[in-house]
Amino acid sequence: YETVKGYWFRTIDSMMDTKNPRFVYKEETPNILPEGHKKPEVNTTLTNILNYSLMSSTDVMMNMRKGMYGSNLLMIDLVNKTVENHNYNYFDDFTEDKHVDEFNLYGSQNAPLGSEARDDYGNRLSDYDQSKTYMQAVDREAPNGLYSARHDGQYDYSGTDIWLQRRMGRFSAIDSAITLRIEVPGNTSLQVGDMVGIDMRNQGLLAEDERDPIYSGRYLVSKLKHEFTRGDGVYKHHCHMEVIRDTAIKPLSSYGVTHQDGGNPIDVLVPTGAEDSSDVTY
Repeated sequence: YETVKGYWFRTIDSMMDTKNPRFVYKEETPNILPEGHKKPEVNTTLTNILNYSLMSSTDVMMNMRKGMYGSNLLMIDLVNKTVENHNYNYFDDFTEDKHVDEFNLYGSQNAPLGSEARDDYGNRLSDYDQSKTYMQAVDREAPNGLYSARHDGQYDYSGTDIWLQRRMGRFSAIDSAITLRIEVPGNTSLQVGDMVGIDMRNQGLLAEDERDPIYSGRYLVSKLKHEFTRGDGVYKHHCHMEVIRDTAIKPLSSYGVTHQDGGNPIDVLVPTGAEDSSDVTY
């Protein structure tokens, strides 16, 4: 991708492996100033969220079709008439990748965008690896009939079982990530690939926490547009961004959703892991 600073060739892991966000934007109540202040503080004004909208959320059925949760790779040796199976499991392999919450102060570092609840057959979403099947034909020359994990044939594409399923699942997770479109005051130092923090007010009717437990958190800037306008003799600069996050703040319940039993609500709380402040600021 290209920014004003040049062309970038980066992995998803490198962009998400960021200890502190560049900026933390907050949804503030407009026209309300802190006590004793006659004018808004500059830092506060520059980090206000002016407008926002939810663009997309997790689509379980589509994720199944894309192979985000699970997939199967068939490595077919056409010469020796052998087949190797390689399975990808989203939940089991989740910690192998970097995520937006690799560093945080407020929640779990292991909260995938999916519930690990089991169906009547005892399976999770990721246990249906046949929902997406790949095939790689290999030409393998194995001396003495010995086979190794790597294939050395003249026409072999080496390493398919290492990168293919993880890569496709990774991009599917990005496509299915929680996506917000936000408008903030202009800042020319902000660019695509940066990590930002988003603090949204809790919209719940029984809100115990001021921060929204779903949409607040660390986000990766995936799209950005600078808008310069002039109206009534005033120059304005706004940034329009699409930001994504590929984790939840708290692991989704593996026991299903909150339900009613005899008129008494029953909530199942899932531990969110330990918090480690160290030198992480958000």
